[in-house]
Amino acid sequence: MLKLLLNADDYGFSTISTDNINRCLDEGLINGVSIMAGGADIERAVESLKNRKAAITIHLHLFDGHCLADKRFIPDLINSDEKFKFNLLSLWYALNMSSKREKIKEQVFVEFCSQIDFVLKHFPNIPIRIDGHQHIHCMPVLKSVIKKLIGKYKISYIRTPIENDYPFKAPFIKKSKSLLRRYLLKKWGFSIKSILDKYNVATADYFIGSALSTDMKFDYLSAILNKLSDKSGLAEIMLHPGYENDFNLILSRSFRNLIDDNKFIGAF
Repeated sequence: MLKLLLNADDYGFSTISTDNINRCLDEGLINGVSIMAGGADIERAVESLKNRKAAITIHLHLFDGHCLADKRFIPDLINSDEKFKFNLLSLWYALNMSSKREKIKEQVFVEFCSQIDFVLKHFPNIPIRIDGHQHIHCMPVLKSVIKKLIGKYKISYIRTPIENDYPFKAPFIKKSKSLLRRYLLKKWGFSIKSILDKYNVATADYFIGSALSTDMKFDYLSAILNKLSDKSGLAEIMLHPGYENDFNLILSRSFRNLIDDNKFIGAF
């Protein structure tokens, strides 16, 4: 029978994200969270999670939050207020085109280690599982950084956003963006999976969530889970309860029935 990881990203990113994810956990609608160390609500989030049961993943990030490493060691990643200065596009450029790209990769490793260490300080006995905000951990240019992390930590699981070409309905422009995102993330996912296979790090057999990230549709999810109902292995569903659409979907009766009717086994 298929094991199902219903994972909520961005835990600790904001008070709304933390509170919405906590409610989903309390009602038994999800079974995993990705902790965003350096998020605006991270301290309250980790304390509240200690009283709850969930598979914990470390949500590595380089934007939308504060750094955790000593600012002296990551000068090219942050502004004067110790917030990350990049967005996804500018980060890609800095890592691929900048004359400082090798120094920046070294600084990314330092920051990622600080984020992992922060989570392990609060949850010292958890298996070390990682994913990334906007999937930055899968950027091909950061493969060397991921290899160094695997060498330093006993990492048990890394997300690979390889989503199959499941059909879905959406307006033309939105669908085009979704298809492009799914295509690019699939390429990134296969790139990092080659590392995981070499170093015997686990990942999901099926991933759902890149095409409709933050805007998951019930019909889409239902159709996929029906296709997978006779499969074995692990399926990871990426959800963002900090966004209204995903939060309302998770709380809906249809979602509850879908999970109950398929009788999936909890992931971890």
